Amino acid sequence: MFSPMAAVRDIDQPSTSSAGQVRMKRKRSISLSNAANIIAERKQIWRNCPINKKYEKLATCIPCRIPDCYCSGMKYPDSINLLSKASSVNLNFDCVSCFHVLLDHVSHLQNYSEEEINELLDISCDLEFTYSRFKNESDEILKGLYSILSKILQNCIVNVTKPEIDAEIGKPPFESPSFIKIVKNFVIYKFNHLPSDQLELMHKVSTQFLSLIKSIPLENPSSFQLHYPQKDLNAYIKLYRRLVTYY
Repeated sequence: MFSPMAAVRDIDQPSTSSAGQVRMKRKRSISLSNAANIIAERKQIWRNCPINKKYEKLATCIPCRIPDCYCSGMKYPDSINLLSKASSVNLNFDCVSCFHVLLDHVSHLQNYSEEEINELLDISCDLEFTYSRFKNESDEILKGLYSILSKILQNCIVNVTKPEIDAEIGKPPFESPSFIKIVKNFVIYKFNHLPSDQLELMHKVSTQFLSLIKSIPLENPSSFQLHYPQKDLNAYIKLYRRLVTYY
C-alpha cells in the first residue's frame, strides 16, 4: 500500500541524492511558496481595481461573442499594460485580433455581481500561473497535468462557473482526521495541563512544525520513477496532482 507520508519521508532523505540535488529541491520549494504569495498579491490587486478594469482583464480569457467570430480572447497592443492605472478603460477599444470591441467579449459579465467577477479574476490569476508552468515544464507528465488544469480554469472563466477538479484526486482534507488535526490534538492531549503561556508556546511550535512539513518538496513524477522504480508511480502521480492543484 502506498503511503503519501512515507513517500515524502523517503524523498526527503534519498540515498542517491547529492548535495546539489538537495539544494535544488529546497530552491523549488521556496519558488513554489513565493509563487503562491505572488499569486495572492496579484489577486488582491485585481480585486481592488474598478469594474471596467476587471472586464479588461477577463476579456483576454473570453472568446468574442459576435456570431461567427473565432477570436479566442481579447488581444491588446503590446504598449498596453493591463495592470497600469494610468489610463481609464475604454470598453469600445478594438481587439487587434478580430477588431471587435472589448465589450463584445465581456457583455454577458455585466449580469453578474462584482463578487462573482472577483472570483473569475482569481481564477484568471491561477490560469496565468498554470499556463506559465505548462510552457516552461520539461516533464511530460507534469506538462500534461498543467495542460488539463489550464483548460479547466479557462472553461470556468468562459462559462462563469467554479472549478470542478477530477473527482479521482478528491478535495482537501484528503484524510480524516487531517494531519493538521492530528498534530493539534496531540498538542492538546500532551500539554493541556501546562500553564497557558507554556501551552501557547507548544501551539506555536506545532505551527512551525506543520510549516516545515509543508515546505518539504516532492520530486516530479519522472524523477520519482527514476529514483524509486519499485514504488507505485500512479499513486505518486495522484499525490503530486493534489499538490499542484491545491498548493
